[in-house]
Amino acid sequence: MHRLKNIILIIVFASILFAAGCGPSLQDNKGENVQPIPEIINEVSIPILKYKTVNPFVSKDQSIYFIDKLIYEGLIDLDEYLRPMPLLAESWEYQNDGYELIFHLKKNVLWHDGNVFSANDVVYTINTLKNNNKYPPSKYKFYVSNIKKIDKIDDYTVKIIFNSNYDNSIERFIFPIFSQKYNASVGNVYEDIAGYTPVGTGPYKIDEIEKLKYIKLCSFENYWGKEKALNSLIFKVVPSSEEAIQLLEIDDIQIAFSYNYDWEKYREDRSLSIYNFPTNELEVLGFNIKNEVLSDRRVRQAISFAINRDDIINTYLGAGIKSDNLYPPYYLNINESKGLYPYSPAKALYLLQEAGFENRDSDRYLEDMNGNELSFNILVNEENKDRIDSAKIINKSLDKIGVSSNIIYVSFDEYESYLEQGKFDLFLGGWSTSPLVDLRFILHSNLNKTGYVNTYLDFLLADLQRNHTIEEKEKIFEEIQNILNEDVPYYCLLYKNYGVIAKNNLVGDIKSRFFDIYNGSESWQIIKPK
Repeated sequence: MHRLKNIILIIVFASILFAAGCGPSLQDNKGENVQPIPEIINEVSIPILKYKTVNPFVSKDQSIYFIDKLIYEGLIDLDEYLRPMPLLAESWEYQNDGYELIFHLKKNVLWHDGNVFSANDVVYTINTLKNNNKYPPSKYKFYVSNIKKIDKIDDYTVKIIFNSNYDNSIERFIFPIFSQKYNASVGNVYEDIAGYTPVGTGPYKIDEIEKLKYIKLCSFENYWGKEKALNSLIFKVVPSSEEAIQLLEIDDIQIAFSYNYDWEKYREDRSLSIYNFPTNELEVLGFNIKNEVLSDRRVRQAISFAINRDDIINTYLGAGIKSDNLYPPYYLNINESKGLYPYSPAKALYLLQEAGFENRDSDRYLEDMNGNELSFNILVNEENKDRIDSAKIINKSLDKIGVSSNIIYVSFDEYESYLEQGKFDLFLGGWSTSPLVDLRFILHSNLNKTGYVNTYLDFLLADLQRNHTIEEKEKIFEEIQNILNEDVPYYCLLYKNYGVIAKNNLVGDIKSRFFDIYNGSESWQIIKPK
């Protein structure tokens, strides 16, 4: 996406120069024409929704989470394929069969207040997140849940000791590191909600905050990294996403993010450019494997072949991408959809016949050997229009291959109750995955709602969250893929896309990721012709 953005920016910049050449020009002292130089504005305005606090220990607001990614840094970061990269940690190694982890920290890193980053800050952060039992847990506490203790070896080396050698993957260390000295001056960080001012090591620091109006970040002049910010960012508080788009149209802000996949309607506005990026949100068709008919994976495969996912994606206005299994199609840069279950009613019918279903009474539907009609209920929560539209498409698709189906519309509370009790044949549902891409909560034999049991898959799912190299993870993931592709406990309909709507005169790299939407913002500038 950012390559496309760069091309467009070159075109925009060239257009500005061309337009300047077509209009009035200045003359130098020799009487020769001189093209006017475009004005470069290094202040970019971005909308955010109302938030409660900027204190990262207690904030639950998504807007603040993404802003924190600009202010704070973790020991490691993730690339666009969710692979780990060094950040505040230069390197690391596991010891004692994965029960211990040694981090070697970067030197010459400064906090925004001028103090020097050291091992003390890492020890403070982990202990503060882990040992909070009195107050509601931080959103980052999950990441340190398997840490038994942390020891400082020297000023730039720490040792992590885990409770178990599972759930000890390096990806768990993406949480932000906080300054021990600064937070000691703050006092109890879980109580200071109103007056807290973030201090990090990231490329931006707080310049000014006016509650309920804006947060202004400026470039941190002593940032250790190569990519220093060229600009200031002003995050303006708006009451709704709809108003954010209106402010974009009147040039009060320069970039906005849409989570409603309705950004296509803005393509006609020639002052705007539209982009999208894949998210961590997936939509699935789930099977009740306790149902005797659906316990035959050939039937699940047949239903998967019967569905045209392009039609489903169109119900989301095209804002989706396919995955052959439940994992993001970009995961580890090896999970790109290969079209394992392409739309094929003929293949679906063949599998159903192989499973013993034929049209035995010359009506429009298939029956088993005892003459029982092949029929399913499709459970959907009535509040979700997109799932209702998808259910109708699936209903028609099944009808085409001789499978009767009936859509059951219930409230969300009833929907959850039905899933818990197993009162469904098929259901439409969806989840968000964390950056760790741990899918045990929907696949593990003891946790999923479908009745699917596979103890070897349980082992692989846990193994994927251990201390492995990327190459080892790829091998484990390949085994997981093979099982999911064959067994189809769920059929992944799509992974959603989010939208980026930017003014055409905004230049720089837009490299948004679902866990870091402002990625690339250090390069954003506004070019205006004079």
